[in-house]
Amino acid sequence: MVATRAFEDLIGYLVNNNPDRLLKYHVPSKTQKRIESLLYKEKNSALTKEEKKELDQYMIVEHIFRMAKARALKSIAE
Repeated sequence: MVATRAFEDLIGYLVNNNPDRLLKYHVPSKTQKRIESLLYKEKNSALTKEEKKELDQYMIVEHIFRMAKARALKSIAE
């Protein structure tokens, strides 16, 4: 996934705000269960258009947080 300027700005904000806190962040368990449910349904049946859109949005957020956490690790190591 290619990050747009808006994604880069958000990632920078997350990292610069508090890298240690960012690294400790995990999605709430309710959200994690919803994501797992959508992934299971995607693999074993068919998602509705709305469910596909919801899952896509979760994946974008996941990507942003992975990029931010990687950058936070790098900034802490420097």
